[in-house]
Amino acid sequence: MRHRHGCCHEHNEPQTATPHCPHRTCPLSRAPDSRRLRICRVGGDRRFCARMAALGMLPGRELELLRGGDHCLVRLDGGTVSLDHGVSEHILVTSD
Repeated sequence: MRHRHGCCHEHNEPQTATPHCPHRTCPLSRAPDSRRLRICRVGGDRRFCARMAALGMLPGRELELLRGGDHCLVRLDGGTVSLDHGVSEHILVTSD
């Protein structure tokens, strides 16, 4: 399923390379701490994607992962956002 900005996909769709999503990706919750990352894909339903878009979490955007794991802490556009595990599992990132 694709929506505006190409950001919403069902969580179980197969991974394919796109301009924002190279083959080496992982969920934000599993990314290494203290890294600059690029969002390549946001999975979930329309409501979830709208919430992420309101936070600026869109494919192609860069963020800094301050702390990963169950409660990710990210810096995006000068602000800091805390995301729980359920949310961060649906945001695929790459360090490339």
